[in-house]
Amino acid sequence: MKTIDVYDNLIDDETHAKVYDWCQSVSWYTRWLGLQDITGKTGKPINEYNPSRDGNYNTKHVLGNRQDFQAMLELFRFAMYRHPVGWSDESVKERNPLLYGLWNKINKHVFNGNADLNGIPEPAAGLRGPNLFFIDRQDFYEKYDVPKDHREFTCYLNARSTDQLQGDKVGERVGQIHKDTDGSYKGDNYYTVLYVANREWQPDWGGELLYYDDEETGAKHWKRGWNIGWPTKIVGNKPNRVVVYKHDQTHTTLSPRVNAPEMTQKIAFRVRLN
Repeated sequence: MKTIDVYDNLIDDETHAKVYDWCQSVSWYTRWLGLQDITGKTGKPINEYNPSRDGNYNTKHVLGNRQDFQAMLELFRFAMYRHPVGWSDESVKERNPLLYGLWNKINKHVFNGNADLNGIPEPAAGLRGPNLFFIDRQDFYEKYDVPKDHREFTCYLNARSTDQLQGDKVGERVGQIHKDTDGSYKGDNYYTVLYVANREWQPDWGGELLYYDDEETGAKHWKRGWNIGWPTKIVGNKPNRVVVYKHDQTHTTLSPRVNAPEMTQKIAFRVRLN
């Protein structure tokens, strides 16, 4: 198994608090299946969730009104929420100086300042769609003034809710065992950096990162076909923690448990080491 590096309290508390507050202030986006059914039953925005508007829940939060929740039980939902920030050092610096400062601190300590945000980009779901899917009748690109040709990002907020309401088919896809690459990026100079933005978290609230070795087991990735070994390392969702691993490290993120008061919230940086 490749090296997974963990740094605790690398970031000062003031920055940590500001990053968490920023997470609560912006909209998070996800994609639902059965969208027409949902809008027909509730008329609520369903692609967009804003903690400062809707309350910070672990479940039931997307609707904004928990009384509407029963209408959703038969529908599958993705439990991964994202707020994209940028696609390069320049774009993150311009669009979010706070997160750019966070990245600079991590870069200097972990990579001696020799990395940049030109890593392997990641798409985000639920950013576009009919206006009624969004709180202010504006999709992500309109609300945050992002050029519509940017569909993939190397800096983004990643949030994860509990799996308790998912059907079996969705459970196969949400939090699946994966690598942060489709195999098209060659070389060993690509990394993922995760920063735990949650201010409070307890070990029994779940949300751990689980890493797998490369032992041949016969298990294969459902889409890419590469081998899935045995889990050999677990990293808890400890507040103010930085986790660094290679892009081709097999891993998964476990859901927070139902007793967690909020979703796991991580800032993800997709990094290239020069």
